[in-house]
Amino acid sequence: MSPPKGWSGLLVGAVVGGVVLAPVLGRGYVLSYDMVFVPRPPITPAVLGTDGSVPRAVPTDLVVALLSRVLPGSLVQQALLLAIFLLGGWGVARLLPSPVAGAAGALAYLWNPYVAERLVIGHWAFLVGYALLPWVAGAALAARRDPATTTAADVAHTTLVWCDATATVAEVAELMMERYVRHVLVEDDGRLVGIVSARDLLGIYAAGDVEPDADDG
Repeated sequence: MSPPKGWSGLLVGAVVGGVVLAPVLGRGYVLSYDMVFVPRPPITPAVLGTDGSVPRAVPTDLVVALLSRVLPGSLVQQALLLAIFLLGGWGVARLLPSPVAGAAGALAYLWNPYVAERLVIGHWAFLVGYALLPWVAGAALAARRDPATTTAADVAHTTLVWCDATATVAEVAELMMERYVRHVLVEDDGRLVGIVSARDLLGIYAAGDVEPDADDG
């Protein structure tokens, strides 16, 4: 059985995470500036993002609160911190061509002043996002299409918006805004007679040929 892709980065992440977190693993809660975990965090409107304040901790605090109901809070905290190093190193190595390059990339990604500073300040949620960035990049690369082999049908929009040839420019503009499109097909007695684009409307309005409706304010 072959090792998973990016295994060298996963190994580096485990080593770096073990070295960095060695003083705190298995020793209760880590309290460092903004990083405050408690045994049973309450699920409040602020945690749910429904209290009207800026939802800075959504959904991370909710995930921690739910996990802390089935596992010890200190274990949840230490698992999250270790996962940052494992996921970050693994994700970077998956993007690189060889195990050696993967290990070097993972080490550079995890052992740097940014990670150290955020860890000391307690910005663990920032670091979770940082660890997931290589995975997002990998997904974007996997979804990238090759222009040489991708057909027009592969990228064409199948939801078409039509208007009658007698529709006014103002009506077409309103239709575009309602349907969130930039092109509207024009039909006359069931036949396609043209296409109106957002650029066409912009040119007309910029030239002052059409006055905006008074109802639009």
